[in-house]
Amino acid sequence: QFAHDRRSGSAYRDIIHLHEGIEFHYIEQGTGQVVTGQKTIKILDGTLLLFQPFQLHKLAVQATDERPFVRSFLVYDPLWIQPYLRAFPRLLEFHKSIWKREWELQAITGLAHDHPIAQHFHRLRHLPVYAASKDHIREQHILHVLGFLDLLQHYWNGQHQEHATARTRTLGHTELAMEWIEQNFMHPFHLQALADHLHLSTPYLSALFRKEVGENVTDYLTARRIKEACRLLMTSSSSLAQIADQIGIRNVSYFCQLFKKQTGETPHKFRKGSQA
Repeated sequence: QFAHDRRSGSAYRDIIHLHEGIEFHYIEQGTGQVVTGQKTIKILDGTLLLFQPFQLHKLAVQATDERPFVRSFLVYDPLWIQPYLRAFPRLLEFHKSIWKREWELQAITGLAHDHPIAQHFHRLRHLPVYAASKDHIREQHILHVLGFLDLLQHYWNGQHQEHATARTRTLGHTELAMEWIEQNFMHPFHLQALADHLHLSTPYLSALFRKEVGENVTDYLTARRIKEACRLLMTSSSSLAQIADQIGIRNVSYFCQLFKKQTGETPHKFRKGSQA
């Protein structure tokens, strides 16, 4: 997943989420903070943030219509890129460290518009939408990520070695819950199944999730399903019934109602607009 120059004005709301992959978030313009676990990172213009797989983080930025929040991001599955790193032992080792080690600092600051890392994010605008069946597109994605990691290694190692620990990062209950949702959102959902997986009671799980995420489990699951539906509407020719089934909703009418409630437009209108 990637996006370039995404802008939000006064309508921006704080984001609490995670990804199943590694996320690099370049903030070209914006001030605020990011909270991950017990760490708080101050955000200024030109900040690059690293989030590891299933690392819950809250992004709180002050944005106005006159000075919008401008950012780009790149998210990828670390297992997807591993085979292509094997020819580069040092880069492979660096990738494993940012993927699995615990870091006290997960940011690089002061990246001006013309900084090489910033310029690499600007090139996302030219990257084609991923299509698994098209080798030339997949190759462009692979080369982009490899080039970024090679570039990042130079700047990261110079600033962050003292912030690394030998420990592998562990996940809390809420992150484990979100990891389970990521792996199971395409199936009918039962809160008890999630609670049993985590060996927690449903009331405790619900209270903990709401406290740490700011919304209940069902709302988070719905947002994740709609996000996947948007991706499928943009990148596939699947029918609405097929898409509903792929995100764990067996009733297509309910899916259409839920989609419009969450996005403000029907699935058909969304698909038509994304292809314009």
